Order: sequence, then C-alpha cells, then structure tokens
Amino acid sequence: MLLAGLGLLAIDEGRIRMAALAAMLIIAGIIIAIQVRPLALWCLALGHRLPIVDRFADKMSAFYESSYFLLQPKYLFTSVFIGVVSWASQGIGFYLVLLGFGAEAGAGSLLTAVSAFNMSTVVGAVVATPGGLGGVESSLAALSIQLLDMSRPAAAAAALVIRFATLWFGVAIGLVCLALWPHLLTVQKGTIAKGQQAQA
Repeated sequence: MLLAGLGLLAIDEGRIRMAALAAMLIIAGIIIAIQVRPLALWCLALGHRLPIVDRFADKMSAFYESSYFLLQPKYLFTSVFIGVVSWASQGIGFYLVLLGFGAEAGAGSLLTAVSAFNMSTVVGAVVATPGGLGGVESSLAALSIQLLDMSRPAAAAAALVIRFATLWFGVAIGLVCLALWPHLLTVQKGTIAKGQQAQA
C-alpha cells in the first residue's frame, strides 16, 4: 500500500495525487489514533452506549486490543520494512521483465515499474478474485501502456510473465506438494514408527 501510494503521488494528475495523499493520511491517522489508548478506549466505551453499535462493541474491543499490540512502533516498522523490501523486489522483477520487452532502462522506469506493480496488486485485492486474477494483469498492462509507453502486446506479455513468476510458479509448487502429500505423509509415519521401535 505504501509503495502504491508513493507511485500514485508520482503521477502527473492532481486528482490522483490528492486521492493517494488523502488515503495515506487516513491510514496514518487510524494507526496513530489506535496508539492513543485513552482516546481509543473512550471511543469503545461510547460504542457500548450506542444502540446499534453496542452489538459489535465487544468484537471491536477485541479487534482494538490486537491492533494496538500489532501496530506498536517496534512491530510496525519491522513489518513495514519487510513488506517494502518484499514488494519492491517483486516490482524490480517486473522492471526486468519490462526491459526484456523493450522498455527504456533507467531509474525513472524502475520506480514506475515498482509503483505500477504494487498499484496493480491493490487493484487485485479490490477485485477480490483468487489471487487478484484478471484485475492485476489488466492493470499491469494498462499502467505499462500509460506510464511506460509500452505497446499493447508487449505490456500484456510482460504482465503475464511477471504473474507467472510471482503467482503461478508458487501455485505450481503448491500443487506438486499437494500431489506428493500422501506419499510424504506415509514416509513420515514410517520414520516415526521406526524411531519408536528403536527407542523401545
């Protein structure tokens, strides 16, 4: 989300920049509000007094306690750092794929590719299909055409290649493991049985 927001801020369109900035400020405001415990507890207590909200107040309290713990700075900064490194790495992979399809090399193209990849991931989450199927590929191709001046065939091919490398490769490994699972389970049970016999 952070990389996607920064990418939107780089787009030369006032409304898009304002929307991205507003979204990032809202998220930051929510995180800060959660860490101001007296304010959060006051809001939760207020929720218990409201007729409709009262039904969800206990669940909201449990959600708040978990969020308060997870969003503490020492955990938040670590998780954000790991997430940025992870998603930036995939964005760099997309940049390398684009280079193979004729995109112009350079720092600007790299930053654009990283941002486009992460913006497309957000789109895929909104579409809510398995793995963002369809939404991610379409937005990757569209952003490559609009921001990097790629041809439609090259943009579509690049989107499919990076999705195969980042999504379908993992799916393929999972399917292989699923197919081998009965055999692996049998081997594991045999190993455990032999160990128990040796101990006896």
